[in-house]
Amino acid sequence: MTSTVLQFPTAVVKQDRMKEELTELSEQLEETYQLLDQLHQGLHVLEKDSDEKEQYYDVKLKQYIDEVGIENIPTILLSYSSNVLCKADADDEITCEWLGDEEDV
Repeated sequence: MTSTVLQFPTAVVKQDRMKEELTELSEQLEETYQLLDQLHQGLHVLEKDSDEKEQYYDVKLKQYIDEVGIENIPTILLSYSSNVLCKADADDEITCEWLGDEEDV
């Protein structure tokens, strides 16, 4: 029966492996950071776009309210505006009112 002698890594081999692992992890982190930067930039663009659309939506909604009256507009359309307050009473009757000023639109 032959005996197998396992060689323990020398300090240099161990250090090389550790450095290699750290290098690999640092490259992975760099890729992650770059992706996060891209996502943050994309989020900023989407937030700006949604702000502009919300402002335009309020302009068009106020024009529609002036034409048909707020009570004749489906609640779902009113819910997209931060200038409209809808309340339900005890009988689940929903009433909505325009909170924004004329200058808001």
